[in-house]
Amino acid sequence: MTVYTTEMFGDVFEIEADFSQASCPVSGDHAGRQVADFGHDPRAAMEAQLEYYMLMAGESRDEDGDWLAGEGVSALIKNALDGMVARDTD
Repeated sequence: MTVYTTEMFGDVFEIEADFSQASCPVSGDHAGRQVADFGHDPRAAMEAQLEYYMLMAGESRDEDGDWLAGEGVSALIKNALDGMVARDTD
């Protein structure tokens, strides 16, 4: 298992899974998805968490999926993803 963490707005976000195992649940995923749902990509799983956070914080998307607040939201998420670190728990 590997734990992935990052920060955004001073909050720490964490997910954990064995991304080599398709059926492994992604701990920390708000929707209870598995590794296969993210194509075995921890960055995609973390991105889903950060996007969910932004939606819960009141940000909105248009019908094309673009953030109504503009590219600033996308840049915040990208920066957080670029700062993501991993550590094995085994």
